[in-house]
Amino acid sequence: MPFFWIDWVFYTQPRQKDRAFDCFQQELKLAKALDDRAIEGVTLNNLSQIYQSCGDYDTALRYLEESLAIRQAIGDRAGEGATLNNLDALPIVRGLRHGAALSGGVAGH
Repeated sequence: MPFFWIDWVFYTQPRQKDRAFDCFQQELKLAKALDDRAIEGVTLNNLSQIYQSCGDYDTALRYLEESLAIRQAIGDRAGEGATLNNLDALPIVRGLRHGAALSGGVAGH
């Protein structure tokens, strides 16, 4: 299943998170088997967003850190920026989900 289809399923049909998660997991296994670090970095970033949307912030953080390391290692500057953006947003999303007041803004990276 191509990326754009998975993104469409995940973002426009929230009840399809399980399907998107399964597709991303399969994609991650394939990327690792093919040693395609670029796809692995993208997929880890995408999986982190599913975990985040389900409230599993620790796993989301772990996947984002893995994605960032890969993207930096292969010189994917655009991907690095996207992952840093998601890392910066994680504390804000976590606070909003738990009803915490925001003080200070976006985390620095």
